[in-house]
Amino acid sequence: MLASPERPTMLSRGIRILNCFDEPGASYALSDIARRTGLPKTTAHRLIGELLDWGMLDRNGSAYSLGRSIAALNARLSEDTAVAYHLLASAQRLPTSLPEPVLLSVFTEQSVTHFDTRRERRVMDNDLALDQPWPACIAAASKIALASWRFRPTEPVLRIPDTARLASAQAWSDADLLRSVQQGYSTCRVGDMVAAAVVIRDATAHACGALSTAVPAEPARRAETIRTLIAAGGSITKA
Repeated sequence: MLASPERPTMLSRGIRILNCFDEPGASYALSDIARRTGLPKTTAHRLIGELLDWGMLDRNGSAYSLGRSIAALNARLSEDTAVAYHLLASAQRLPTSLPEPVLLSVFTEQSVTHFDTRRERRVMDNDLALDQPWPACIAAASKIALASWRFRPTEPVLRIPDTARLASAQAWSDADLLRSVQQGYSTCRVGDMVAAAVVIRDATAHACGALSTAVPAEPARRAETIRTLIAAGGSITKA
């Protein structure tokens, strides 16, 4: 769930109510909503009335659920955003044993988009400081994407992000890319940072994204991090 602002506003309280419906088809009574959001029942009741008026909530007897306007907004999402937030919901189950933040890269035929799974937001150009793990993570994700495209030609063509140049993409030989496919992960170094990436696959086994994270220098810990990352990628694939 997205973090709430430090200074609550009426808008943030309304969003908190919408966010409390955290399961498909969830339906809650007023007392449940007040308890789940931490709002006074009178405040929750007043905001629920406004959300009903806007079609953001529906009412069935004494129970409330997400409304038709939410469905309409969802239908307007771009493909990469819709896929990203579906995968981000699964990524909340990522193992806490991973020592570094995890990057989620989402592949569509039009673009590749990167998300910080801890902060649940896109990684922007000004986040790519070389003392941060993101450049190496993006390079590793680009490498596994290119490897999947090169050696699994039946999959949708992926547009490899321009940031692949951070790891000198021209140095990736076919043998190097094939090894990434065979071992199930790729690694890349940018500056002093080394990152590993694994592919996320959809229900038809097509590559729809990648998970990547910085890996420790010590061989045993690096191997353990990569094993955990591979398992995490598999769990998201099956979700």
